[in-house]
Amino acid sequence: MPYFEFAQDFEWFRLFYLIAIATGLVLVIRAARRDALPLPTTLTLFLWVASFGVIGSKLLEVPLSAWADYFQTGSLDLGYGRTALGGMLGGMIGLAIGRRVLGVGTNVWGWFVAWPAVLALFRVGCLLVGCCIGTPSDLPWAVTYPVGSAVADGQHAHGLLAAGATCSLPAHPVPVYEILFAGLLLFAAWRLVKQGWRKEVLFFLSMGAYLGFRFLEEFIRTEHPSEGLLNPVQWGLLAAIPVVVALAWRLQHSKGNETLSSGSHIREWVALLAPLALVILLRNIWTNAEFFALGLVVLAFGMAKWQTIAKQVQAKRHWAMVPGSLVLAIALMSQAAIDQTVSDSSETKWVDVGVGGNYGKYQETCSGVHTFGNAGAGISSGHNWNGKHQVEFGVRAYYGNDTEVGSPDQIVLGGNPYVEYQNRWVGANLGAHLGNILTDGKARNFLPDLQLRLGPSDIFFVEGRTFNGGYAPIPGAFLRVGIGSGFGLKNGTVFRLGMSNMGIYFNPSIVVTKELMIEPMISIGDARAYQFGAGVRWRIDLKK
Repeated sequence: MPYFEFAQDFEWFRLFYLIAIATGLVLVIRAARRDALPLPTTLTLFLWVASFGVIGSKLLEVPLSAWADYFQTGSLDLGYGRTALGGMLGGMIGLAIGRRVLGVGTNVWGWFVAWPAVLALFRVGCLLVGCCIGTPSDLPWAVTYPVGSAVADGQHAHGLLAAGATCSLPAHPVPVYEILFAGLLLFAAWRLVKQGWRKEVLFFLSMGAYLGFRFLEEFIRTEHPSEGLLNPVQWGLLAAIPVVVALAWRLQHSKGNETLSSGSHIREWVALLAPLALVILLRNIWTNAEFFALGLVVLAFGMAKWQTIAKQVQAKRHWAMVPGSLVLAIALMSQAAIDQTVSDSSETKWVDVGVGGNYGKYQETCSGVHTFGNAGAGISSGHNWNGKHQVEFGVRAYYGNDTEVGSPDQIVLGGNPYVEYQNRWVGANLGAHLGNILTDGKARNFLPDLQLRLGPSDIFFVEGRTFNGGYAPIPGAFLRVGIGSGFGLKNGTVFRLGMSNMGIYFNPSIVVTKELMIEPMISIGDARAYQFGAGVRWRIDLKK
């Protein structure tokens, strides 16, 4: 019987929520490219889908009693969580409105035929954190969660769980049922497309199938209790099923896709700003992750529009949309502002210990090809004052070898004392490498260790590094310039991407638990320039 205690220490729901949105965006872009739709137009449509989807996911979760209070007082509480069903229905409404504003034909519905993949990813997050779990069950595959989880709290509120219990009662793993059903829908859609079915028709048929599945699933879900035979969600599902089936029938008997309109400059601005205006009006219901995700879509729109203008000089009238969209993207991302230095506002002190290593190959500037491998360890002491300012002192030591093809090994042995300062907008590192060290195949006794970050690490930042690369940095990539983000995560997870002297690099910091962090390093240029490595850090809190 699966027990999900480990999942409570990490924000799995937020992580898979972002992964699901990103996957949906990639699928839509790929489908739109096959129809030769401009990328800025595709991103604008996705903005409508995402913004209306988030709003729908929260409106559908509001109980009838809250709506009654709204009509009496004019105040509506949207703090009841979210539902994937409402997100899908809201997204469909947003797509229907957005395509009319932009003048895009009905073929856009076919772009979303792979929507069950997004649902499956979303439900992985639900399973790991314990939301959307069903009623108690004694089936062999029933799942349990620790006290303090949403499952245990819900069972306790309904009088099903004893006060001294250490975990929840076994319950139906509803997210697993939805993941399996989503896989079945994807397989069926793939087979039917191969047989010549139109994708837009399959979109509505698959949506109707899911609505029917969800109707039956409501009998073993706990979120919407009812004293009658059916709960309010089931009545809504019964009303929605014939609508989507009728839309599928209409598309099946239509002559084909509509054509794209030429559009106007004013129409493009309206299509971009209208959903953002709705987001601002309802800004209190959006989470940090949702603000950040929309900001990324707007940022991508600006970059795509810039590329379009660069290729089409005659499109000068659209130039203002590039800086305008960048400003809008920053404004959205700034709504996700959180302090990334500590998890709370109290003063904290800690000790970090870690180990790491890497190996790779590089082309010396004026000589041959080198291979290298090394390993190191380090310890540091940190102090954070009220989540505003953070200082860390540390030292690392490493050992390894550097071998030029056809020459004997050279020993690499060094120490790296450093001091690091962090606040929300700026981070800097100053240190030195001392010992028998090498860079670019040349022996050195001293090298500077420098790092500068500009921008909040949880939102978006740019960084530059010189001889700064973890527990065994020498003789690896010595120059790195890149960007990064924590995608709104509060626990310190950060993803970095950029260019180094060994090519493109990817260097995330992934928090596994509050104490444990892993930091893989991948840098690839060509067959003569690459680096693979990883570091592991363990934090010991001294004062809470």
